[in-house]
Amino acid sequence: SHRIDIKADDEIGEISVNFNIMTEQLNISLKLINNIISSMPSILFSVDWDFRITQWNNAAEVFTRRVKFFFFNQPNINL
Repeated sequence: SHRIDIKADDEIGEISVNFNIMTEQLNISLKLINNIISSMPSILFSVDWDFRITQWNNAAEVFTRRVKFFFFNQPNINL
């Protein structure tokens, strides 16, 4: 995430404040989604258009006996 330092007390400053609020709300939402995905009892993983793994939950780790970070952004993974 990136926060903007607010240096102006005008429209630009107001936009900066709103940007920081939206950034914080997005970070909270992403953490919530990641917590939900991680704690799901079902195996879940996702891949991008190049078939690189972009999401891998705890149930997938248990089932495959492989740590999720081993697979991230690796092309053509054979599970």
